[in-house]
Amino acid sequence: MKALLITSGKGGTGKTLLASNIAIVLSERKHIALIDADFRAPNLTYIMGVANKKLSINNNRLIVPYQYNENLQVFSTEHYFARDNGMHRAIILPGETVRSMVRQAVKSVAWNDPELFVIDSDPSTSDVLIALSELFGKDLGAIVVTTNDISSIFDCERTVDALKIEGIQIIGIVGNQIWNNEDYRIVEISKKLNIPYLGYIPFDHRIRLANNEGKPLMPDTDIIRRIVENGHLNH
Repeated sequence: MKALLITSGKGGTGKTLLASNIAIVLSERKHIALIDADFRAPNLTYIMGVANKKLSINNNRLIVPYQYNENLQVFSTEHYFARDNGMHRAIILPGETVRSMVRQAVKSVAWNDPELFVIDSDPSTSDVLIALSELFGKDLGAIVVTTNDISSIFDCERTVDALKIEGIQIIGIVGNQIWNNEDYRIVEISKKLNIPYLGYIPFDHRIRLANNEGKPLMPDTDIIRRIVENGHLNH
């Protein structure tokens, strides 16, 4: 596997949280490229604490990504768009433009020979998914993030269906914002779809506070390490 897609069927499930933490943990042993491909709500740079840093162009006319640590580089598609007096404006793009920009994020950035791309996708079955499938083919795997509420579970099932249609390997399902170990719907949908359940991130207000301060790592990194191990992502 050369690319790991973190996706879901709806917004607010925790894709960016999971993508950033998986990338940081994996970067302890591998060169990782972390891409925010959520055009409609690109928030990865805020969680990673690099929102106000400007990018440059090297002599080869490639965008130089953020160097988060020795093994982790970060690029967000938000940098294709200028802010309007500090305002976060809606981004409305035709499908082919989205696919082209995804290709640029992979091909036109000065990555340092990453062993794995970790990609924070926009929710739903979108052009981002199609573009990544075209780019990586069988080397693309996906993790689907969901909360335990019923609408999120329905959208999780739709997302899994789309991944199967595109022929993308599904590594597993991860739960988020779980209160009092109540992840029973996620357990049930994993069994129904015959997809590994990699574990869940509990509801923890400290995560929200840390993210607001640009600190991506969760208070309990063992949770992410178990998800990484269960998904065989370090192998």
